[in-house]
Amino acid sequence: ATFVGIKMGGPFGGVLATFACMLPSFIITMLLCTLYRKYRSGSFFSGLLYGIRPTVSGLIASAGLLLIFMAFFGTSDLTAIGSVDILAVIIAISTFIILRKTKINSVLMIVISGTIGAGIFALYDYIVLKLA
Repeated sequence: ATFVGIKMGGPFGGVLATFACMLPSFIITMLLCTLYRKYRSGSFFSGLLYGIRPTVSGLIASAGLLLIFMAFFGTSDLTAIGSVDILAVIIAISTFIILRKTKINSVLMIVISGTIGAGIFALYDYIVLKLA
């Protein structure tokens, strides 16, 4: 929305488009927060949250699996899995172990992993282009 807003109306259009895109979500979130604070102790609301919890967990797990398949196999289609990206698996396992064993910030770990991955792929491209 910001990109289109800037293209159509300059910087003001970008700010306006971003605001217009974010405002409905913000209003809905604030209304739900108000309802939650008011009715959280009620049996209906407790039951509603009890029923929603497994669904949200399933959605998060599904998104996680999709990201794993895209990172390790380069596809989200289970029937199209060809080869495993060993580098991605090594980075993921290393990151998991480091995050579990140390107190390092997860955002810093993402930056470090991305830098390592970019460096390895740049080195790989350099070697392939040099030998070709």
